[in-house]
Amino acid sequence: MKERERGIAIRQALTEAIQRMHGHAYSTYTNLVYQSVLGKDAKHLREEYGISKKQELRDYFCEEELQRVQKTELLISGLIVYGFQYNGVKQFLSERKQSLCQYPLS
Repeated sequence: MKERERGIAIRQALTEAIQRMHGHAYSTYTNLVYQSVLGKDAKHLREEYGISKKQELRDYFCEEELQRVQKTELLISGLIVYGFQYNGVKQFLSERKQSLCQYPLS
């Protein structure tokens, strides 16, 4: 629960960064994060957990998954601030996908 609460500020920073961009919806970035860190998009994660779109998917992540998602969201926020467009962010994450799933969480 504490990890979920910490994630709110991180999520808001990502939302603000995305709102400054044009052409890609917030859900597109969310799926990019989930795909990069968890290997599945939101739709497939919802199917795996057996939950509806109205239920909060992040409530089903373990602490380690939440930390990885949050760190990736922070990374994306920074990339956007430095002028990366969606395709650049996607490529950056794709090139580092293995390390995103394994980097230390401390």
